[in-house]
Amino acid sequence: MKLQGLFLGVLAVVCSSSCAQAATLRVLVLDGQSGKPVPGRTVEIYSDKSASEPVVKGLTDQKGIFSTTSQLPKQIAVHVKGRYLCTGKNHGTSVQRLDDILSAGVVDSNSCGRKALPPPEPGELILFVRHESLAEFLDMN
Repeated sequence: MKLQGLFLGVLAVVCSSSCAQAATLRVLVLDGQSGKPVPGRTVEIYSDKSASEPVVKGLTDQKGIFSTTSQLPKQIAVHVKGRYLCTGKNHGTSVQRLDDILSAGVVDSNSCGRKALPPPEPGELILFVRHESLAEFLDMN
């Protein structure tokens, strides 16, 4: 029994530094111009930008929030289907370090407007999105 207890104690110490923890991640999707929540958008979280299948996905609620407690990799790519990010980067994918989000929260840049927001809470990723332009829709870029 003492040996089993010692093994479990060592395993707990090793896991605390290397095993993924299931913490709550909140993705808040806001309109980049108005600052209003964007409900009903599919949010997909990938292990990296080149992954073909999301680790987890779901819809934003009426407050523009998608929340998950799934175990996630150290770096994630978050994609908002059908919307472009206001960062000037391609389409709707934001690559972030999970530790940064969980420890202090992250606000992605917003080149669509200048809406002041309170700082994010730990565990929260705030993304600003916009509609695609006609040229983007017709793939004329």
